Amino acid sequence: SQQQAVPPVNNEYVLQVSADISDLHLLDSMVTASLSNGGAVIAPVQMTRPDAPSNTYLFEFLVEAGSYELTFNAADAAGHSQSQIVPAVTVAPWQVPTVAVSTQDGLTELGSGQDATLVFDFSEPVSGFAAEDIVLTAASGGDAGTLSGLAEQSPGRWTAVYRTPVGVDTGITLSVTGDSYVSAATQLAGSAGSLSLDVIGSPLTASVSLPEGDEVSRIGTIAVTFTFNRPVSGEVVPLPEEGVWSNLRKNPGMTEITYDFSPQTLAVGVHQVGVAAGYQDDYGNAGLAASLPVTVTNIAPVIGADFSLAEQGGQVVMDFDITDAESALASVRYTVLDLPGSPITVEKTLADGNLSRLSFDAAQLGGAQSFRVQIEVTDDAGAVVNRELLVDIALTAVTLSVPGSQLSGGQLLLTSADPGFTVSTVTPAGSRAGVSGYTLTLVARD
Repeated sequence: SQQQAVPPVNNEYVLQVSADISDLHLLDSMVTASLSNGGAVIAPVQMTRPDAPSNTYLFEFLVEAGSYELTFNAADAAGHSQSQIVPAVTVAPWQVPTVAVSTQDGLTELGSGQDATLVFDFSEPVSGFAAEDIVLTAASGGDAGTLSGLAEQSPGRWTAVYRTPVGVDTGITLSVTGDSYVSAATQLAGSAGSLSLDVIGSPLTASVSLPEGDEVSRIGTIAVTFTFNRPVSGEVVPLPEEGVWSNLRKNPGMTEITYDFSPQTLAVGVHQVGVAAGYQDDYGNAGLAASLPVTVTNIAPVIGADFSLAEQGGQVVMDFDITDAESALASVRYTVLDLPGSPITVEKTLADGNLSRLSFDAAQLGGAQSFRVQIEVTDDAGAVVNRELLVDIALTAVTLSVPGSQLSGGQLLLTSADPGFTVSTVTPAGSRAGVSGYTLTLVARD
C-alpha cells in the first residue's frame, strides 16, 4: 500500500493498494479489496484492472488518518476462492506547510515611510509563493504601505521589503493567504500566516515656550523650553547656534527639554529662537522645526561725570569714566570747545588703545580758564551715547599741611622738615585733580 501525496479532501487521504493475482481461470469480477478499522467496511473509490485477468490490480481508497485492516478476495471459474489480510495499514496525516512571518530585526513598531525587511520562514520548501499572496491591510482603512523585492533566499526562507505608509498612525496586518502556496515535495497547499505591525508615523512636532518672557539683554539669560508630542531620542539642536545654550534639563519622559539661552554675540534686534528640524523619536521619524521671536536688547554705554586732568610732557591728558556693561566700546569721538584752537576733534577706535583717554597739545589751552568737552561713544552693538562736560582750569587754592611737630613758632624749619607732607586741592564739583600735578618750592630767606 502507498499513501499518495495528495492534499486531503474533508480530512480524507488517498490510499492506493495493489495486489498481484495469478490464476489461469481467474474471474476478474471476483477480485475485491476492502478496508476496516473495526467498524464499517470501506470499499475502494476506484479500481484499475489489468488487461489480462492474472496480473496487478490497483485499488484507491479515500479514508481518514488511522490504522486499518486490508482484505483482498479473489475467485476463479472453478469456484475456488482465496482471501489475504494485511492486518495493519497506517494512513498518516500529511504535514501541511506553515509559514511564520517576522521582521528581520524583530521590531514591530515602525516610523513613517520606513523600510523593513520581512522574513517568511516556511516549515518546508514551497513553490508557487508570490507577492500577490501577501495582503496588506491598514486598521485606519487608508494606505497600508507597499511590498517589494520578494525573493527566495534559501529553501524554505523568503524575504521582501515592506515600506510603511507616510504621516499616519495605524496598525498594519500582513497576511499570507492560505492555499496560495504548496509544498514543493508533497504539493499539499499551505496554511495561512500573518504579522501585525504598528506604524507610528504622524508628524513629530515641537512647541517652544519662554517661561521668563521674550526679551533678553545681550549678556542676560532666559529659559527656553521645547515640548514634543512624542518622546525624542538623540541630539536636539537649539537655534540660533550663535547663541550660548547651557544648563540642559530633560524630563523623565523625554518629551520636554529646557535650556538657558544667552544671546552673547547676537546683534540687538529680533531673533527666532527654537529647535532645528531633524531631531528624531524612537521610531526614526524626523521632527519639524519650531521657533518663537525673541528680542535681544542692549544696555547703552555710560559716560560718568568724573574725570581727571594732568599735564604730561606738554600734553593735556584727560581720563574719563566710560563704561559699557554688555558690549565692547567701538569708538569714541571727543570734541573740545571754547579754546583758542577750537574745535579740537579727536576720534579713537580700538586700534588706538585706551578709548577713555583724551590728549591734546597743552599750548592750545591759550590761557583759558575753562573749556567744554563733548563726548560721543559708540559700542559694538551700535548704541550711541553723548555727554558734554565742563572743565574749569582756574587757579586752584592749595593747602599745605605740615605735621605740627615740624613747626616752630608757626615757622617751618627747613633744617628739620620731614619730607613727608600732603597737598590737597579745592576744585569745582565734578572734577578731580591728582596731586602729582603740583610742585611745592620752598625758598630759603634770611
